[in-house]
Amino acid sequence: MIFNFYKYHTRGNMKKKDYSIMSSEIVKSIGGKDNISFFTHCVTRLRFNLKDKGLVYLSTEN
Repeated sequence: MIFNFYKYHTRGNMKKKDYSIMSSEIVKSIGGKDNISFFTHCVTRLRFNLKDKGLVYLSTEN
């Protein structure tokens, strides 16, 4: 699943990002926080183990 993080930049200041909105959208698209059994990250990736992969919403928009 790929997210376009550029749309979460605040308008007029490309250095400031709104991570709270971005994180809410990610959690919502993977079925909510109750669907996460394990989570880890590295510099460029978020990794989730999900309880029910059928709850994942994959957007086709860029």
